[in-house]
Amino acid sequence: MLTADGIAVSGAYADGWVLFATAVSDDGLTLGGYGRQFGAHDYQAWIYDGHDRLPGDANSDGQVNLSDFGTLKANFDSGRSWSYGDFNGSGRIDLSDFGNLKDNFGQTSPNAVPEPATWLLAALAALWFARRAPECRG
Repeated sequence: MLTADGIAVSGAYADGWVLFATAVSDDGLTLGGYGRQFGAHDYQAWIYDGHDRLPGDANSDGQVNLSDFGTLKANFDSGRSWSYGDFNGSGRIDLSDFGNLKDNFGQTSPNAVPEPATWLLAALAALWFARRAPECRG
């Protein structure tokens, strides 16, 4: 399981699994380990690849926006992780990280999952159109 800083916690519990991290890549974005589901006897290997994150998306919500800029600004010139604004893995939040955010500002990751409110709005729109369809025909 990853903390808000993107750090693996050994022995973490996630969705019915007990996970143990045993390896982290040099850039800190790829993690590996093993785990098992509660009650199961067999362990399985797992890999988390954080490379699909959009540079500049500090809160990993799939969008680079003012929230991410605020995070970077609050932590500028410090040595923190991705969730604090260190998008290039240098260990320091600087103008290079701001450049990553600027280059991707307004972008949405293709892997972004819509918020629950978006799903609800889409479902309500579909119901409305479904109910209006018979009226339009006749």
